[in-house]
Amino acid sequence: MIIETKTQLFRYDESTEILYIISKKDAPKYLKEKGSAGYTKVFEEFNDLTDYEKAWLMNPFVGTPGVVIEELDGSPSELVRTVKVPNGSLSIVDGVATLTFSIENHASNHVDGTDDIQDATAAQKGLATAAQITKLGGIETSATADQTGTEIKTAYELEADTNAYNDAAVSKLGGIEALADVTSTNETSHADVLIDGDFTAADEIMVGTGVGTHGQVTLAASQFLAKKSSGTATNVSASEARTILNVADGADVTSTNETSHAAVLVDNDFNAKGDILSASADNTPLILTVGANDLVLTADSGEATGLKWATAAAAAAVGRNAIINGDFNIWQRGTTNTGIANIPTYVADRWAAWAAGTLQDITFSRQAAALAGFVYCGQVQRTASETNTAAIGISQNLENFNVYPFQGKIVTLSFYAKKGANFSAASDLINIKMSSGTTGNESTATYSNGPATGLTGHVALIDTTQAITSSWVKYSFTTAAVASDAAQIALWISYTPVGTAGADDHFSITGVQLELGSVATDFEYRQFGDELQKCQRYYSKSYLYATAPASATGTGAIQFQTSAVANADHQVLLVATFPVSMRAAATVVSYDIAGASGKATMVAGNNIAATVDQQTDISFRNRATNGAASTSRDLSFQWTASAEL
Repeated sequence: MIIETKTQLFRYDESTEILYIISKKDAPKYLKEKGSAGYTKVFEEFNDLTDYEKAWLMNPFVGTPGVVIEELDGSPSELVRTVKVPNGSLSIVDGVATLTFSIENHASNHVDGTDDIQDATAAQKGLATAAQITKLGGIETSATADQTGTEIKTAYELEADTNAYNDAAVSKLGGIEALADVTSTNETSHADVLIDGDFTAADEIMVGTGVGTHGQVTLAASQFLAKKSSGTATNVSASEARTILNVADGADVTSTNETSHAAVLVDNDFNAKGDILSASADNTPLILTVGANDLVLTADSGEATGLKWATAAAAAAVGRNAIINGDFNIWQRGTTNTGIANIPTYVADRWAAWAAGTLQDITFSRQAAALAGFVYCGQVQRTASETNTAAIGISQNLENFNVYPFQGKIVTLSFYAKKGANFSAASDLINIKMSSGTTGNESTATYSNGPATGLTGHVALIDTTQAITSSWVKYSFTTAAVASDAAQIALWISYTPVGTAGADDHFSITGVQLELGSVATDFEYRQFGDELQKCQRYYSKSYLYATAPASATGTGAIQFQTSAVANADHQVLLVATFPVSMRAAATVVSYDIAGASGKATMVAGNNIAATVDQQTDISFRNRATNGAASTSRDLSFQWTASAEL
């Protein structure tokens, strides 16, 4: 049988079923179709044929010859087996024949009409039956030869829910010791296994006694399981447990037996209704007892607990400050006074400066405060090179009417203070003393050793020291209740110098306030005119406010003048009134226009002796005699009036 492709000729030997390649040079030059009952097919390659096509080519058939392939010259060189295609077609395109056929549509499974390959002749053996083709169609793509047992086992174990007894299960079961048995019906003691049978009595506890070993510990009543300083865990008594817990024998904080114990707060620590638990230091609790009715709890670093019960401060009550001129704005006598010794000398209104000793040389002056809310301050300074070391300072006395509101009440003193560059007091301390007395309106001049101890019926309200710095700092001090019969309060703020005074041995003070209650409120600023009138109750003058007494000026002087009278010596009398009612009948000093005290100015000139009389709290009379004849009558004088304590 000859098969031609576009590139090659083949000869198929039916007897040996071998396909031979025919050299092109030996091949016929021309093949043509002959016959009409069948066809020949030109194939590209034998191996490109389908299984059915190979079967048609490689198996003999019985049938009517249909196609003969001849050489070019027309003489047949070899008779090729013909193939009958009962249900197919042949098409030739560009010299290439294509075979189309369908075995399935044939009435028989075979071309020759037989129904089964077993019924075919020997020459027809090899054709597949329909059943065999169906069977082959059920084989999966890429199916290989029969699977091995290992492959089957692996595939099975990989399936879900097979309960396969796999290698992992074998390894796990292999780890169980031989004869191992811990079933609920056969618990017996086995090495390395803890089972119910190991417990022989109630209250037994298993504890480790070493690596891989254990033992039983039986707890008796009121015992604990614990490890002592050595050995293994064992039962210990209550006493031994307290030793381990570092609790003293007898310690008891039960609700039926509260007794005080260090570092333990119990009910017994509270002694009365209203007690408050506070602390005096780190880890040091302290009970603060309840205060009196209407007192409030306030912070106070001077108290042991840092807290105290105090009278609630009034909400910025007008007139709460009993100190007059506490901001040192009013200086009717002049803004400085030097050479002050042990005699109280008023300079700033209501403030007397003086030394507790003798032969002291101090200066009291007004200075700029450079402190927000304040314009001026008072400065007490020891004169440079001064060696006297007696205490020096300033004081203010409160008259009885200003003290009565404080009777039986707690009061608080506050002020701002700072020191000079050469402040010589030991440890930078200033002295704060405040006392009450029962007589009332005693003069500062009668005090010995300062007003802190000079009052009749003296009771110390404040007697302490305070270290100050070179910057303004507000300090406050609260008293116990003022005596119910107090009629006077005297305040004395000073320092005790050390060594020889330097150029700036001073302290400054401003914002002095004394008020009801235990809380220092903001300084009560009063309008200048109001504060001046308060000061004029104790000291007033005819001079302009900014003019110091004894100045040589007629501005503001009291004057009387007549003319065209008989030429004769004469006396002139004048009555002057004070700008406000003074505390008491005032001590008045008359000055002539030249500033000489005890004098007046008349026609005859200055230095005329003046006589002041009829002083009251609202006025006084002054009179002088000219001493020579004149036709006019003149009297002029300046005056100061003091009702200071």
